[in-house]
Amino acid sequence: MNSKENNELYSAFKASQPEFAKIRHDLHQIPEIKFKEVKTAAYIAGYLRDIGYTVQTDFGGTTGIVALLDSGKPGKTVAIRADMDALPICEKNTIEYKSQHEGMMHACGHDGHMATVLMAAKVLGQNTDKFQGRVKFIFQPAEEGGAGAKVLIEAGVLENPKVDAIFGYHNMPIPKGDVVTRLGPLLASSDSFEIQIQGKGGHAAWPHLTHNPIIDGANIIQNLLTLISQKNPTDAALINIGAFHAGTVNNVVPDTAVLLGTLRTVSPTTRESLKQKITAIVENCCNSVDSKGTIKFSEVGYPSTVNAQKGVDIVLKSAREIVAPEKVYLLEHPVIGSEDFSFYLEKIPGCFFFVGIGHNKPSPHAPDYNFDDDILPTAAYVLTSSAIAFLNEK
Repeated sequence: MNSKENNELYSAFKASQPEFAKIRHDLHQIPEIKFKEVKTAAYIAGYLRDIGYTVQTDFGGTTGIVALLDSGKPGKTVAIRADMDALPICEKNTIEYKSQHEGMMHACGHDGHMATVLMAAKVLGQNTDKFQGRVKFIFQPAEEGGAGAKVLIEAGVLENPKVDAIFGYHNMPIPKGDVVTRLGPLLASSDSFEIQIQGKGGHAAWPHLTHNPIIDGANIIQNLLTLISQKNPTDAALINIGAFHAGTVNNVVPDTAVLLGTLRTVSPTTRESLKQKITAIVENCCNSVDSKGTIKFSEVGYPSTVNAQKGVDIVLKSAREIVAPEKVYLLEHPVIGSEDFSFYLEKIPGCFFFVGIGHNKPSPHAPDYNFDDDILPTAAYVLTSSAIAFLNEK
């Protein structure tokens, strides 16, 4: 596109912001957790049909939605993805459009992502003369721990027609309006694990007749912290123990203890190495005749989110068409959060990027987190312009 077309497209997004802010508020009120996004999916499918799309619902036996926009001109296919699920968190925001589903809220801004991609679908549908090929809009369930991307991929979401590249984004509490990404690993892998410790219970007054699994659990935690402290600090990795369950009363040594944790890494080699070392620590800390430790990693861990050179170049160029140069930049280090967009980027090239909602905002997954409607035009433009640039590339 030339500069005049860029300005026309961005103006269209700016003009439609009030409509999609309202859509975002509607979606914010009906948060649903992974694979249960029934009301959300119905809302999205209904809107897409209203603006002329043929919609595939229940994709892969899930709440996933796919819509295809064909320019009528031969060419490649590019996908734009939005995640749909919310979190099991009680909302603390005092806003008119507060969650109506008790114990659930959009604490990560997925309501904004859906509104952004609906905005892109509407405006692109009115500008098919600006590109060749096809755009596939993917509304994906279960990003939050359900690996919804993997489920949709296995169901064929990147086929019929075959997708050649994919773009997606996440809102972030960084300076408002900044558009940032990174070549190579942008986000870390994530592997959940559960450690089961079988000890020997009994009366707290006769500890010599017991084997306290709480002590083994404490030793495991100490050794895991030591493991991370001895690692090369330039090779990012993190182990977090989020839960430690054992016993119910103060004068009984329990039989069992359970630890729940997460391993995050950037390097695939480090990921596998640390899995082996964590397993060894669990076994070595529970090796008496009265104690046994076992560890089980989640069947589906999230790999690192790795951006391709072409995708990064396209996103940076698209962002600089409407955003001040100093507000478009590459991150020096990966972010240690994780994203199941990584599964798409394992299969096809593309780019995942961040758009800032303000550096003073609460962190994602906080009960007072809230998307900022002001970034809708910027995010929608970068996604759309990137898709067009990829499709029109000679």
